[in-house]
Amino acid sequence: MSASSPAPVSAATAAGTAAPVRHSASIPAPRSQVDALLRLTLSRPAPATAVITVDGELDLLTAPRLAELLTARLTTAVRTLVVDLSKVAFLGCAGIGVLARAQCHAQATGRELRVVTGSDHVDRILRLTGLHEDWRCYPELIAALAEDHSRRR
Repeated sequence: MSASSPAPVSAATAAGTAAPVRHSASIPAPRSQVDALLRLTLSRPAPATAVITVDGELDLLTAPRLAELLTARLTTAVRTLVVDLSKVAFLGCAGIGVLARAQCHAQATGRELRVVTGSDHVDRILRLTGLHEDWRCYPELIAALAEDHSRRR
């Protein structure tokens, strides 16, 4: 460059300030923020069965927390994992992705993943995506758990 031609200048440099670079996808949300939007409860109605009850919003912000719990349960002696979505107020793509990965992991390891849809909006989302046909879906928790008893008879 010659002395007479100006060097390229960014908008932030021209204004005299440096614009902060933010990568929100790589910075996890504070746990308290996630806890306010999503509550997960784990119960063991039988030695080889675990139930994860999901209460709240299952979206990009909260789905990683469910993924952690699902992964932990799918690497234990649990043979049947029931995910109860009957208290879910919102089910986003990230939540569906977490459930899909858990379903694949369960099948690959000889476990069974059951989904309780409960509410009409969760059931509708799973039907519209075609996942209702591929997954073991139940309208109520009692129906998902009753299948174990009917198989033993």
